[in-house]
Amino acid sequence: RRGGLGVAAHGLRAVAPNDVLEATRRLAVLHAAEQWEVRHAAMLGLKYLIAAASADDGGEGGIAWRDAVYSAVVPSAAAALGDSHDDVQAAAAEALLAIASTGSPALAGEARASLAAKLWELLADIDELAASALPVLKLISVLYSRAGALRDLGGGEEGLEASMTSLRPFLHHISPNVREEAAKALEAVVAASEAEGVAAWLGAEDGSALPDALQAVLQAV
Repeated sequence: RRGGLGVAAHGLRAVAPNDVLEATRRLAVLHAAEQWEVRHAAMLGLKYLIAAASADDGGEGGIAWRDAVYSAVVPSAAAALGDSHDDVQAAAAEALLAIASTGSPALAGEARASLAAKLWELLADIDELAASALPVLKLISVLYSRAGALRDLGGGEEGLEASMTSLRPFLHHISPNVREEAAKALEAVVAASEAEGVAAWLGAEDGSALPDALQAVLQAV
């Protein structure tokens, strides 16, 4: 199934943009399918379509067309983050990561803030060995690395404190790749806090989750 979707997506580079957009919309509705294998395949297909759209050199209207594809993906992929199956969550996070990395307006404003909230909730709930851990951490890093991240994503200092509590277990992860991404996510949040003057929680000692997170980073080195 993965190979077939990948070949199909690469072939779509030669297809009319409207047809690619229609294929995207048809896949997007499958996030609510009954079988998890279908939901998983749909998320993988969307990920490949995003890759095909991103690789297209555009031409007239190219940027608007790509953003239309991304906009069709975001709601379904964000909803799939709450799927009951870890593989579906992982594929959805990877699809969203591909969009977030482009800086597309399809993932801005309320959609971006809502996604950040979902990611922290997911991080608090998933098993540390879940396949979705790595793409979720990468996505958090990308979201908080953008200028004005805290202003746009909201949550306040109490939210940041809670986020550190969710992040800490992954700083002790058995996989060095996950530990590295967790450290990058921590770095992105701290850097955004300093850059935007939301720094009071960084200096807190009593009851602060940040010192524990930093200690976990040092222990993992």
